[in-house]
Amino acid sequence: MPRRLIVVAAFALASNWAHCQDFLKPGTPVMVVTTDGPVVGLQAEHVQFFRGIPYAAAPINELRFRPAASPVKWTHALDARVSGAACPQVLDLDDPAEDGDQNMSENCLTVNVWTPRADTKARPVMVFIHGGSLADVGGTRFADSGNLGLLDQIEALRWVQRNAGRFGGDPHNVTVFGESAGGASIHGLLAIPAARDLFQKAIIESGDPGQFLSNKEATAITSKFMALAHVTTVSNSKGSASRTCCEPKRNYLRRGRSSGP
Repeated sequence: MPRRLIVVAAFALASNWAHCQDFLKPGTPVMVVTTDGPVVGLQAEHVQFFRGIPYAAAPINELRFRPAASPVKWTHALDARVSGAACPQVLDLDDPAEDGDQNMSENCLTVNVWTPRADTKARPVMVFIHGGSLADVGGTRFADSGNLGLLDQIEALRWVQRNAGRFGGDPHNVTVFGESAGGASIHGLLAIPAARDLFQKAIIESGDPGQFLSNKEATAITSKFMALAHVTTVSNSKGSASRTCCEPKRNYLRRGRSSGP
């Protein structure tokens, strides 16, 4: 009989937000105390669900375009029957897979957990990183803000190390897997030293390592993006609304990468 798994979805963007709210489903509430505070999920048949658990602080204000910071701890039970928000982004309205991502917020650094039971059985853990393209920003002049998506994933894996055992998982038997841009992210996680001890196995599904850019390419693209956003430094952009940050990306995609700002 195959061994059951505990599955963690990092940065899960539900394609149909309304159908991913577990408080709408029948089941028994179940509580787990994480290293940051208690969360209440749902026991449904043979699976327990926990959604929208913060693994890092919301990247807003001074934390915008900075490496992920530790989440603010809480004492009251967090309702983990509700999916977290998608990150602010430009939607492709021609893609039916994006019809449920209207719930967006910069407070988007959350994970979803599925487990047979939050006990002490130390099951293998699988961490899924979804696809959906990668942002081509960063570079030498913006070293403190480059590769933040990859650093977010590393922070999520650190959360797994701290909390897998509380959900019935084994932090020493972690597999990361992803498709498309998520698969490309796995290439990055295999290469970056900071992720070396955070997982033991990896599965790449249609992931292109060519999505990672050189410093020169990333700097050029970031300069174009910042020109469209009418800012000159990363610090200038920290006070902008998330919608303001998405607009230059929309214009950048319309004009094409090779065109001038």
